[in-house]
Amino acid sequence: MNTIRIDGKALAVRVRERVREDVARRVAAGAPQPGLATILVGDDPASGVYVASKRRAVREAGMVDQHRSLPCGSTHDRGGHRRARGGPKRLRDPSPAAAARRARQRRVQACRREGCGARRPTRQRSCGGRHQSP
Repeated sequence: MNTIRIDGKALAVRVRERVREDVARRVAAGAPQPGLATILVGDDPASGVYVASKRRAVREAGMVDQHRSLPCGSTHDRGGHRRARGGPKRLRDPSPAAAARRARQRRVQACRREGCGARRPTRQRSCGGRHQSP
């Protein structure tokens, strides 16, 4: 079996140059300048290093770097991420557990609206699934 050796650093340099050229071409054509919005909550050193490396890569690629640092214990600001240039198109959910909790809350609300009497439906609805949650 033949082995192919790949120089990862050289490949990364070529990919980043190509991205930089694509960004410049896009902006020259009149499209909005792409970017990355980051929100760093708390003072975890590992998270700070990770976010700093992403911000550096974005700036090197000629993209917009939007960053906010929030103190520990900050709550989710529903509108704060949209302040600069229309904000990001997607936000990452805090965790899969939070998404499951929201889905469970929607099912409870649907059961209460329909009056089926199910107080705590689980993944398999105790109401028999006679109605759909919104």
